[in-house]
Amino acid sequence: MKNIIAYSMEKLYKDLEEADKLFLSSGMKDMELYEKLAEAARKAAAAHGSPYSDMDRMLCEDISRAEKYTIQRHDERQLLTTVGPVCFTHTLFRSRKDGTCHYLLDEWMELDAHERLSSRAEAEVLAEAVKTSYASAARVLGEDSLISKTAVMDKVHGIQTELPFPKPEKKSVNTFMLRQTRITFTSRRKRNREEGQHDREAVVSV
Repeated sequence: MKNIIAYSMEKLYKDLEEADKLFLSSGMKDMELYEKLAEAARKAAAAHGSPYSDMDRMLCEDISRAEKYTIQRHDERQLLTTVGPVCFTHTLFRSRKDGTCHYLLDEWMELDAHERLSSRAEAEVLAEAVKTSYASAARVLGEDSLISKTAVMDKVHGIQTELPFPKPEKKSVNTFMLRQTRITFTSRRKRNREEGQHDREAVVSV
């Protein structure tokens, strides 16, 4: 795995080196070139999702894997990250043992089947949703990584469902009966007081 990352980083470095030379040739006075360099670095980091595609290729070529799984098809997957969308190939395999299908790369990465955000991107979205609003959180990853307000809301509600919020204690039967007794006693005393007041008024009128 280290060799895959090193190879990918080498390609990334070459791309950035060309952009850096252009910036330096301007005497570092051109702010627009600096912005383009920074943008190129960000996009290059996102575009080089190749370590994952390379890992998927290794799974396809692995002899021990071939004994357990057959290749069904190659699909593309995209994750939204803090550096932009990251695209990579993941292969659908079928188990020779029980016929079930698996994206082995996704399982190795511990990715849910329908997850669209990296863990860091998810943390930033949730933090923004708490501070501001769902609409702001939907834009926090940038224009090329927009998500819907509904997706943000589902994330927030999903976290709330997973967290163990303490439930209010239920009142005991004895407490409930005592409360009802007090209410009954208070009502009866009020009624007796009103009836006594009515009797006194009747005597006075006679």
